[in-house]
Amino acid sequence: MKKIPFTQLIFTILIVTVASCSKADIEELGNNLCPGCSSIYIININSIGFSPDSVVVKSGTLVSWINFDTVAHSVKSLDNTSFDSADSTLGSFSYDAETPGTFHYNCTIHHEKGVLVVKP
Repeated sequence: MKKIPFTQLIFTILIVTVASCSKADIEELGNNLCPGCSSIYIININSIGFSPDSVVVKSGTLVSWINFDTVAHSVKSLDNTSFDSADSTLGSFSYDAETPGTFHYNCTIHHEKGVLVVKP
């Protein structure tokens, strides 16, 4: 019998739980995960794409990309300095959007693109 690492099991439970939550439940979860953040915004990764692919948030928002695809993805700002999920992820990646600006990003594996606009 194949053993599943404990962290993978916990993450799978979290993803299933989040996928079945309402938007209000997800926002409450985000506020609990990041108490200093003004809000949380979830971007889905599925079907080799970001959904939505263009997002406007207020400064202080925790932006989380959650991979619902069956393949790995990455999230990297095109300025190469703002955010980078580093290696590919089968799970999630979060960025505390503090600095106002427009941030174009992509998946370095499949080249899907997105835009994050952070307002003051």
